[in-house]
Amino acid sequence: MSICRCVMFFALFLYGISLHAAPLTEVHAQDPLKNRKPGEEVRFTVKAMEDGKMLKNGVLEISIQENGIPAKKIELDLAEGNPREITASMRKSGFLTCRTWAYRAPGKKTVYVYGRDTVPFEPEKLTADVAAPADFDAFWEKVFRNALETPPDFQLKTLTQGVPKTHTAYLLSFALGKERMYGFLSVPSGSAQAKYPAVLRIPGAGPGFTAPRFQPGVITLQMNIHCIDPSDKTFFRSEYAKIDKPRPYQARNAAVPEKYYLARVVPGLCRAVDYLAARPDWNGRSLVAAGSSQGGALSLMCAAFSGKVTAVSASIPAFGDQNGRFSARAPGWPNLYSVMARFEKQLPDAERKRICGYFDLVNFVPKIKVPVNMNCGAIDIVCPPHSVYAVYNRITAPKEMLLMQGTSHMVSREGSLKNEAFMKKDFAK
Repeated sequence: MSICRCVMFFALFLYGISLHAAPLTEVHAQDPLKNRKPGEEVRFTVKAMEDGKMLKNGVLEISIQENGIPAKKIELDLAEGNPREITASMRKSGFLTCRTWAYRAPGKKTVYVYGRDTVPFEPEKLTADVAAPADFDAFWEKVFRNALETPPDFQLKTLTQGVPKTHTAYLLSFALGKERMYGFLSVPSGSAQAKYPAVLRIPGAGPGFTAPRFQPGVITLQMNIHCIDPSDKTFFRSEYAKIDKPRPYQARNAAVPEKYYLARVVPGLCRAVDYLAARPDWNGRSLVAAGSSQGGALSLMCAAFSGKVTAVSASIPAFGDQNGRFSARAPGWPNLYSVMARFEKQLPDAERKRICGYFDLVNFVPKIKVPVNMNCGAIDIVCPPHSVYAVYNRITAPKEMLLMQGTSHMVSREGSLKNEAFMKKDFAK
């Protein structure tokens, strides 16, 4: 065996050991996708392992959570059996979660473990009952007016590296106030008279896109939300690091909602929609806004204000149910109320609640008039399913939802295929 292969084998061996060096737990609900009625019991099977073997002693802590809020704590003595079965229920709409929390045993340091499973309890009846700020519409009208008062000055820079013959690619930029927003545009290479559907793709949290996306027969604009030129990737990363420290960008300026990043980004994305809709090669029928997590939220917010978006595909959307804590529900990312409690300690509770309302997705979606496709991960703790349903249930336009069983903060293969089918349906109009 060569030295290289020996080193690889040893590394894999150590990696395998590290996977089983600490207790692992699994939680499985019986009939996890069954939509139960409040008060109905659920059976969860819980097992704990170490080094691939069932643990025969120690205590396993279990947290039963209702819409992300701990409701009951259970301690299982593994000497009495492993696996174990427990029953739980909830008397409200939403999602019930059984989550392993910690393992304790004599002579061992407490180990935190996070196996979990979640089941629905009529989530279609869940309501976000905190009213929007009275000046919600006036706030956003002013935000749009201020953000878009500067002429757009659309500019295209042709890209050649990594671009297939099937497409032409550009770096698009346009003015937004004193700054510029950037995105990667790809256009199918066809005749001058060809017309295509269009997709505005919006990134999840983080720095954003660094390259175009090439979709057959579709104009695709991957629009970044930070005003950083992505031409030089080293510069792009260093500039992003500056806006993400000393506090994350989603935590900046929360005390002054007119300066919060969404107050710039949402109008900017609507300007990007205007650009796509004005292109002579757009077919005039299909312009889809799409994204995941932060991008899922922004695609919905964009559709709420732009009458040129024809459909929305919003996966695991963030900014849901930001005031959910007042109804005993854990908010989705970025949990703006907690952000303000941490960084804006001078603000009273009522003011935090009001500011959350300006950016809570539940207050945007009633404005949407076009078809919406959404999904959520059943065991997602970043954008938990109850926060997504709180948004979904406020949509009055044609809509569809996929609950992705056993899925955390990601889009499953099933979810991806459904997203593609939804967009192709809109493209075919």
